Amino acid sequence: MFLILFLFSLTSGERVFARNDFCDGFLLEDKDKNAIALRPRKSSARLIDTFAFGNAYEGEELLLRLYEMAEEVSEFHIVEGDRDFTGATKPYTFDELLNSGRLGAWQDKITYHRAKIPKEVKGYKLQDAQRQAMRSQMRSYRGYDQSDILLEGDLDEIVSQKALQALKHCEPVTGAWNTHIHMANFYYSVAWTSGDWGFPTTAAFFSEVQDPPTAPTASAAFFESGSVWTRPNMLSARDGSVLGWHFGWILNGSAGLAHKIFIHVEGFPDWAKGFRNEAALATFLETSFYANPDHYDPQIYPSKLGKTDLPQALVSHPEEFPNILRDVKW
Repeated sequence: MFLILFLFSLTSGERVFARNDFCDGFLLEDKDKNAIALRPRKSSARLIDTFAFGNAYEGEELLLRLYEMAEEVSEFHIVEGDRDFTGATKPYTFDELLNSGRLGAWQDKITYHRAKIPKEVKGYKLQDAQRQAMRSQMRSYRGYDQSDILLEGDLDEIVSQKALQALKHCEPVTGAWNTHIHMANFYYSVAWTSGDWGFPTTAAFFSEVQDPPTAPTASAAFFESGSVWTRPNMLSARDGSVLGWHFGWILNGSAGLAHKIFIHVEGFPDWAKGFRNEAALATFLETSFYANPDHYDPQIYPSKLGKTDLPQALVSHPEEFPNILRDVKW
């Protein structure tokens, strides 16, 4: 018998995943493209998702993330700082969104962390400061098992249910995930892509981030260690299906994108230079740019993904995502 069930006491849903053929449908490769075999777990993992929230313009992307990921994720930890990437002060806004009722279906899984950012911290150092603040707060009241899985990425990097199920029900024979999750990269809407995303979300057992390895608990070691952002492995689907999506530079429309560009770490793209303020750039985006974005950005080309290649919520609730679905033709 080629399909091996580890535990007959598993629920019917778990039995579907606790089979060799399910795990064989995924490819885990190291940095040299050597395959690492996956096998079914004896019991499903708990997934802990962590990311930062920047401002109210990210509401549409956040909603899509929760629609896609909440069924498989046990906890969402969301951190918000009181400064933007330029170092300028900003108000905390996530609690207003959390209490608006819009996130009610997932509210019991969400923990909100506020980070106080020193005034001299900006750019990517601000990302690190936010993560460290979140980790410190998580450590104060949570204990994590070594076999729990940590997801770390940006809010606009959405991991597919299929990938989450692989992480939850399979494990590498080496005992370490140490991996990024293969993602498609979209810009300005789902209608435009630049291929694969180069810096996708990472996944790791909490035991993988122990420092030193003999630390008594994975949770304590994790919160004392550095960033787990850099991982050498890549998880993909053998059939070529999408395991995640990076929805870059979309946000809640033109005003959101204009704001992102004005605080962008790497500065303005060439096509956005010369605008005196966010309002002027937002007007250009709405009246000119969105009609023909590949004219201004030569790195993108039309996306050919269909309904089955995208988060189901985009198909089931298109009215919730007008900016992500801008110019999409099924």
